[in-house]
Amino acid sequence: MNRFVPAFSLILALTAAAFGGLVASESSEGNSAKQEQRSKDLGQRLRWKDGSIRIAVSDSFESSTNIKFGSDVSGAIERSLAAWRSVSAVDLVSVSSERDSVSPSGNAGDGVSLLTIAGTSENVLFFAGAADLLSAKTRVFYNRRGQITEADIVLNPFAQFSTDGTYGTFDLEATLRHEIGHLLGLTHSEVAGSTMYASVTRIGALGSRPVRGLLSADDVSTVRALYGSPEDEERCCSVITGRLTFSGKAHRDISIWVQEKVSGRVVGSAKLARNRSFKIAGLYSGDYEVYANENSPGKASQTQFLGEVTVAERKSSVIVSRFAKRR
Repeated sequence: MNRFVPAFSLILALTAAAFGGLVASESSEGNSAKQEQRSKDLGQRLRWKDGSIRIAVSDSFESSTNIKFGSDVSGAIERSLAAWRSVSAVDLVSVSSERDSVSPSGNAGDGVSLLTIAGTSENVLFFAGAADLLSAKTRVFYNRRGQITEADIVLNPFAQFSTDGTYGTFDLEATLRHEIGHLLGLTHSEVAGSTMYASVTRIGALGSRPVRGLLSADDVSTVRALYGSPEDEERCCSVITGRLTFSGKAHRDISIWVQEKVSGRVVGSAKLARNRSFKIAGLYSGDYEVYANENSPGKASQTQFLGEVTVAERKSSVIVSRFAKRR
């Protein structure tokens, strides 16, 4: 039987940085790498305790020269919030604010989750050493229980944005949608084409175009794993958990992904934890195929089919598989 294996992209930071759009989040207790390592080690992600999140939109958006004149700024902000709001049990509310600057790193912020593009000294410092690489950054504050207490999104005050597809600019809506994902606690996805994919290219780079429309299935399952689905969803949410066994030394960097058996569409992904387990939640009931990919620097990636899984509505299914040693 021939199985369709999608282009599950594993392009890493060097390539993304060369495109000029690597997007990273930073927390008061470390950077995005630490946040993603926490998720990998503990099998959990950061999340807000309350699904109602208030975001203060800085008035710097009203006069920023970094956004092309005539761009639909308010529409881009609202559509970005609505994209996440429409697929999960989270309520994102925006309010106007005269605040401009990101909270400094430390044990706690100022309690206000801010969205800003102001070129203040604090925001400029936030991009120190990477102003030519990043479209935006998000600083996430969280407590020892893994609960987010504040998240500040800063659009790069050195970059140019637009909502009409102007060549050489970052798409404002796509950038906001990605950073709001970080604000919600999502880390980077390795599924190319997803909102939370690790890189964002400027419009026109390598033929790229403005990214419009809905979140990917991988984005949806990830946010639902944290906050659940809207009340009117009947088939959600199911879980696939698993464990890999190895011959010899365990592989260190393995990505797991789940795709629909019939369509081949990727609907969820995760990193294998140190205890060799994984969990992919927020799925619809249905029939799926599970794959693993070994990521070894300097070597061709190794993809392996782990098995087929059927998950019932709001139930959990388990898969245990052996990952063959590379020859």
